[in-house]
Amino acid sequence: MKEKTSLITAHSGSDATADNSMEFVRYALGTSADALEIDVRRDGDGGLIISHDETGEKAVTLKEVFCEVKKVPDMRMNCDLKEYGLEEEVYRLLQTCGLPGERILFSGSVRPWNIPEDAAWKQIEVYWNVEECIPDIYVCKEGEERNRITAETARYLADKCARYGISVININEKYLNQTLTDIMNEHQIGISAWTVNDPERIRRLLQLGVHNITTRKLANALKIREEREGAGEKSYDVMVIGPVSLDQNIDCRGNERREVGGAVVASGFAAAGSGVKTAIFCKFNPEDVNLSERFEGIHADLYWSLSKATCSIRNQYFTEDKEKRQCTSLGVCDAFRFEELPRVRTDVYHFAGLVYGDFDGELLERAAQKGKVALDVQCMLRHVEADGSMGFHDWTEKEKYLPKIYYLKTDAAEAEIMTGLTDRAEAARRLYGMGAKEVLITHNTEVLAYDGKKIYTCPIKARNLSGRTGRGDTAFAGYIAARQEKSVEEALLYCTALVSLKMETPGPFRGTKQDVLNYIHEFYRGEQ
Repeated sequence: MKEKTSLITAHSGSDATADNSMEFVRYALGTSADALEIDVRRDGDGGLIISHDETGEKAVTLKEVFCEVKKVPDMRMNCDLKEYGLEEEVYRLLQTCGLPGERILFSGSVRPWNIPEDAAWKQIEVYWNVEECIPDIYVCKEGEERNRITAETARYLADKCARYGISVININEKYLNQTLTDIMNEHQIGISAWTVNDPERIRRLLQLGVHNITTRKLANALKIREEREGAGEKSYDVMVIGPVSLDQNIDCRGNERREVGGAVVASGFAAAGSGVKTAIFCKFNPEDVNLSERFEGIHADLYWSLSKATCSIRNQYFTEDKEKRQCTSLGVCDAFRFEELPRVRTDVYHFAGLVYGDFDGELLERAAQKGKVALDVQCMLRHVEADGSMGFHDWTEKEKYLPKIYYLKTDAAEAEIMTGLTDRAEAARRLYGMGAKEVLITHNTEVLAYDGKKIYTCPIKARNLSGRTGRGDTAFAGYIAARQEKSVEEALLYCTALVSLKMETPGPFRGTKQDVLNYIHEFYRGEQ
């Protein structure tokens, strides 16, 4: 899983430059590093210099560094304080040099309770060293096991960070373990790891999505990050994007089933099970959801971002076929932004939202500049009302944004809301006329597809409806997956057989492409 791009900080002396030298500073400023790290202390006259240890030799002054850094926009400075009580002096010097507070961060000998509360100081980020946070529970000594950070210690650390408003901890990478990572993620506290020089360790930390990696092997670390995120290494056929949901499903007999669901789950499993290279990007509060458990066994790469709240919906079904239901919102996910999406290539951006506000037009426009956009229109029509009920309203901006949509999916009721037409074929033609390139409309009896040339239909042949939930999501994902190599007609057959098979078993589709092909052979010989 990956939450966001990790920052790369150049450790003083990176790539064989001299520690705490102008040679190092100028070298780091010429790279794509996010920050450079310098050691700060007083000299014998009380001035601020960059030096790891007390020294009688002439050292570079901190003012010289600030003046050099000012020439390069955006590069930040990690001032690793080697003495207590330097915070205010460093900040005053920063102001004198005309640099904003957001250009520096503090690590090392920092005591957060000594930092003023005024707005200017709030610009400064603090990487609180674990040894400073918990000196009475020292991590472990050289040569001891790395798993000495227990869950109890990690929670104590998280509570202490929360008390002083610390959002990032700074830790020697050899002490970093999965327990600490999981608990820091739960409390939305970032991890800055130092000093990481081994290429495989850098790759692992990038995969974990730590907040920052400080390294002496700067050029190598930047290359590894670029390879991971740039063109050439990570590419997908489909990226399924949407919130996971804490679902409460109550059938017509009053039986209740709680599960982590949402369109992104049903769509993700259907796409991955169909054999296309799949990425999944979702948002949730990690206190509510175990993402690895929900997507256990899926053949897809998982990416995620934090949301203050996890989407939650109660679905009350009134009929055996689950066609009539009442939905109530119990929680709404934060809106998705294009900047949050992983920096990878994908042929199709599949937007699998749940309610209005999950995605906006700007997101669709920016995705359309990078690849084909697939949209399940449910999330543009279903609104959360003031009382928590969920009502469907027409998408007021449909004529502006439908031309950005390559694959559009609706069900029969949604198509009627958008077009005023009950005839599904005519509704598909109307939606195509508004700009969508291919239109898929699901119904409890069939799935319909239209590409501007011909109306295609294929009957649903599920032998029971125990897995009815997620019907439209599964069909749409199956269609998109099949369209990567098949014609419209062939893709429609595949997705209809897929959803028919899926509807016979509760939960998302956990079969394979071959299972669907076998189902087609058994039940759809006449449609082949």
